[in-house]
Amino acid sequence: MEKSDIDAVSAICLASFSQSVAGTLSDEGIATFSKIAASSAFFDRMKGDNVMFVAEH
Repeated sequence: MEKSDIDAVSAICLASFSQSVAGTLSDEGIATFSKIAASSAFFDRMKGDNVMFVAEH
């Protein structure tokens, strides 16, 4: 994943989560995942020298 991909990856993660898992979680769980999958969180992890891979189908 490149820096230019962050917004799209975040949107895909959040949409997938909302459609598949969110309905089984508490409001707190949804808020926690939303923070983890936010564009800013992905960017912060990239700045921390974390390698990120995204699978394309």
